[in-house]
Amino acid sequence: FARADSHHLRIRDCRLHHNRTGIWIGGAHDVDIENCEITDNSVHGLRVFGPTAAIVVRGTRSAGHDDGLGCD
Repeated sequence: FARADSHHLRIRDCRLHHNRTGIWIGGAHDVDIENCEITDNSVHGLRVFGPTAAIVVRGTRSAGHDDGLGCD
């Protein structure tokens, strides 16, 4: 969870699976997510909300998330 006012974060080479949310960014800025695999979480793979800016995602796979509400 990257909270508000967090900045200049690098998340690399992660395998995030079977959680509620893989990566949750709420108000952070200048975040790079690279070469991660985010799978089979119960709600979100990657959630970005609030006054976020400059989020870059590259070489990352996100799949298999389901909260039962449809396309989340």
